[in-house]
Amino acid sequence: MASGRNEGILKLIVTRGSGPRGYRASGRERATRIATLHALGLGIPAAAVRVRLCTTPVSVNAHLAGLKTLNRLDSVVARAEWRNARIWEGLMGDPDGNWVCGTMSNLFVRRGALLTTPLLNRCGVAGVMRRWVLENAAGVGLRVEQRPIRSEDLMSAEEIFMSNAVVGIRSVSAIERTPAGTVRIPCMDAAGQLRARLDLL
Repeated sequence: MASGRNEGILKLIVTRGSGPRGYRASGRERATRIATLHALGLGIPAAAVRVRLCTTPVSVNAHLAGLKTLNRLDSVVARAEWRNARIWEGLMGDPDGNWVCGTMSNLFVRRGALLTTPLLNRCGVAGVMRRWVLENAAGVGLRVEQRPIRSEDLMSAEEIFMSNAVVGIRSVSAIERTPAGTVRIPCMDAAGQLRARLDLL
């Protein structure tokens, strides 16, 4: 499948497999594995990105928190909220007003040497790039804290960046549709240092 390609995005999907109608498993299913290969670079921004606040919340289910499953309807609905090509991503919150993630990415907020990312104990996806950032933040002088992120944390941030396995780490230059209008994010230092370390891999 990858013949003739030097780079690309390999997507792996594993399902329970075919079975009878209904939700109950028979125990005789055989897993279905699907692999798709995609070109690298389509829609991946090189510079800092603009994001917006979404009104669609993330569904809360502590039993599934952190897992990447095929049930991404929340993200599908949130992504339909805008068509402006200048906006790369949308931030999604939980029903309690905490900002949890992007429609396809994890969220990081920096103020001074403290790097904060949402605690994903009730909802959200614990992405592999998020884990890499948590493991490498100390190497660029950052202290990490996982806790709920409120709107005031976004408004007072010195730096915000997003991450996922395809785009790596992307600095946020502005947040749109906040109560204060468009908020500019002044700094991209930590994200740049982390990207430099990532590029060495």
